[in-house]
Amino acid sequence: MKKNIKHIDKRVYKKLHQYDFPGNVRELKNLVERAVILTTGSILKPDYFELKNKIPLQEQNFELGEQGKKLIKAALQKTDFNKMQAAKLLNISRQALDRRIKKYNLS
Repeated sequence: MKKNIKHIDKRVYKKLHQYDFPGNVRELKNLVERAVILTTGSILKPDYFELKNKIPLQEQNFELGEQGKKLIKAALQKTDFNKMQAAKLLNISRQALDRRIKKYNLS
């Protein structure tokens, strides 16, 4: 993603360690990729990891306004605008991705 991440905040490790991870390694990879997309600096901070109340990522509603728009655009670009792959990267359904694309006028 062409970002120079130099540090991961210690609180991220604690947050990830406490999460139940109902998914697998792919879920962790997706969480980290999402955090990298959202960060504007060189440090990954806990705010970029959406793990509220140990709810699996696919069940979270990530209506993040401008951050959500930025995240969806980055996922589409990373997957060469393959909506199925972008939805998988974001851990949402293809239909949910289509709704967000329409909502954010990304088509």
